[in-house]
Amino acid sequence: MNQKEKRILIIGANGAGKTVLAEKLSAHYNIKLIELDRIFWKPEWEKSTREEFYENVKKELSLYKEWIVDGNYYSNVSELVWTDANFIIWLDYNMGLVARRVIARTVKNIVFKRKLFDNNYDSFRRMITPKDSIVVWSLKTFRKKRRNYTELYNKHTNDEVKFYRFRKPGETEEFLRGIGVG
Repeated sequence: MNQKEKRILIIGANGAGKTVLAEKLSAHYNIKLIELDRIFWKPEWEKSTREEFYENVKKELSLYKEWIVDGNYYSNVSELVWTDANFIIWLDYNMGLVARRVIARTVKNIVFKRKLFDNNYDSFRRMITPKDSIVVWSLKTFRKKRRNYTELYNKHTNDEVKFYRFRKPGETEEFLRGIGVG
């Protein structure tokens, strides 16, 4: 990652570790981190409309020459984020690892009452209610995301975009060590 202006997109299944990686890169490069979930979710877990989400992401991106975007939302903001990114990092970990991570994260969020996006909180009710559960969502969308991102990966491998695909956490850690992130 040696280009002057860095516009980094980090994608992957829910629970893969996108935000953790984005925070590390943001601190290392001193670049603004834009979390798409923070823009998408309103109080009481209300979803933004497609139009307001698009406009809010557009506005946020316009404020910075360099950025790290953490999140998926391909169908909503691909023309804003994907077309402007010069680095894409895909955390393509196996379903078992992602499931363990999203469950552990959700339980920790509940137990420690961690405030999430726009003053939202996870709860055991949300965790076990299929229509609201991030655990269910992660597992339900895993294969579709992998299929879609595989197509995009194959499409973009010859572009000027540098596309990294990490299949194991060790590959991600090796990448971070290689750029001097401890």
